[in-house]
Amino acid sequence: MTSHRKVVINMETLYTVEEVASKFGVHPETVRRLARDETLPGKKIGKSWRFSDKDLQDFLDGAKVQNTNTLAQ
Repeated sequence: MTSHRKVVINMETLYTVEEVASKFGVHPETVRRLARDETLPGKKIGKSWRFSDKDLQDFLDGAKVQNTNTLAQ
């Protein structure tokens, strides 16, 4: 008797550099620089960057905290 395992993979939407640049209204090179500097979380797959909804939300949440701290000074 053969045992079969069911593997479930949580597939999330991954955005390209160009898609993120369009969402944020910035140049694609800005997105690449932020990713290289680890300011914008992302995943490098081969030579291409990919970004999940969580990556983008984490970046925005960090930007909000930084903005708040700047205003408080």
